[in-house]
Amino acid sequence: MALNFQPLHIEDLSTFRSFMPNGGRVCDQAFTNLFCWQNFYETQWTVVEDRFVIRCKIYGERRIGYMILPDIYSERLPIIIDQLKKQPECSSLTLINLSKEETEWLRQEQPDLWGFDHNRDYDDYLYETEKFKAYRGKKLAAKRNHVNKFNGLYQYRYETLTPELFEACLRLEQSWHIARGDDSNQEEAEQLVIRKAFEHYTELGIIGGVLLVDETPVAFTYGSPLNDQTICVHIEKADTSYEGVYPMIAQLFAQHLPAQYIYLDREEDLGLPGLRKSKESYQPSQMGEKHTAFLLNATHREILKVWTTCFGDEPEFIHSFLSRHYCMDTAFLHRENGQVVATCFAIVCDTEIGQIGYLYAIATLPEYRKQGIAEALVKQAIDFCRDKQLAAAALIPADEHLTEYYIRLGFQPKSSHLHFNSSLDLGTGNTEQDNALLFPLKSGLQIPQSLNCNPLM
Repeated sequence: MALNFQPLHIEDLSTFRSFMPNGGRVCDQAFTNLFCWQNFYETQWTVVEDRFVIRCKIYGERRIGYMILPDIYSERLPIIIDQLKKQPECSSLTLINLSKEETEWLRQEQPDLWGFDHNRDYDDYLYETEKFKAYRGKKLAAKRNHVNKFNGLYQYRYETLTPELFEACLRLEQSWHIARGDDSNQEEAEQLVIRKAFEHYTELGIIGGVLLVDETPVAFTYGSPLNDQTICVHIEKADTSYEGVYPMIAQLFAQHLPAQYIYLDREEDLGLPGLRKSKESYQPSQMGEKHTAFLLNATHREILKVWTTCFGDEPEFIHSFLSRHYCMDTAFLHRENGQVVATCFAIVCDTEIGQIGYLYAIATLPEYRKQGIAEALVKQAIDFCRDKQLAAAALIPADEHLTEYYIRLGFQPKSSHLHFNSSLDLGTGNTEQDNALLFPLKSGLQIPQSLNCNPLM
């Protein structure tokens, strides 16, 4: 029987709080985030046994994940898991935003049933509010210098964010996207989120501030309580033509917070190098880890057998790959007598030439080789890339013999060096050897010397 999942309404806040009396641990457990981003993540909720359960698209992509709140420490967990497994969209049950302690508990309570993954890119940055108020100490000297520069250059004032300033903040946010060259869909999604937050500003308990120079808003920020001691900073936007504007708005926001909020959760860096450098430069006191657990099914176990036999990788690495990149329509598997004996995975990546399909973990069990199985899987993967109107398919041959083999299949002899923006090594293990062959799928495609690949989940 399907569970009755439903959208989040502002009236559901009281129910949410009844399950979360001590608040959340990471930003994904903040009602403001769940409520305001629900259209993007297709977030819905229900109560299963003694837990508040969130269903959403993982990272906004296609796969479905479940968040069990306030935690999974329940005698009724087997019943909860059994009910979630029966959901029509649940081909592989995935639990998201678990703490490290929850994963260890799950590993002990249900041994050998789960695969686990920890993606550093999505961990929250937690800071001591007091350090933001003055940027004291050698490690924060650069922030202090930026603030001093701002103080010397501009006549400014800080205002509490009120409805009279909402539209000005939205215009500033729109200008921020334009300056970055973001696409209109990204801009529209965030505008909807901010408008929803502004519409329910009081009910959500949001605290915000605006930095004005000569009566013009040049930065704004807002957050909401994550728990009794922590504010989750949801939005921080600024006009970077004003020197030191980001350290300035961050400091002023901290200075104007109620005294009870001794910690700031400034959310994750998404694996973006520039954002990571910025967040690390503020010297976090700790990281809010987010772990994933997925229920191992028969196909997972068969893939594990092929992968470990052919490549010798540790199960932890394979689990991480399956957690982040395994989807039925991008996994090309060959079965004999009902068992997986060969694999090929297509990972869609954003690159400078458009989206490409990176073909990975092409493997066949030894006893089934030299039967054309791998070739058939590669051709299926290329057809998938063509159907998705990707710019090209790409793969990294393991040796010179395989290079010649793939060229015969239609891959171009000129190689392109791939740089992966991923905490998971999707190359050869040696970045200098990550040279890929491309199979162009668009006419006139020029093969570049190198490509920066941002793998999509």
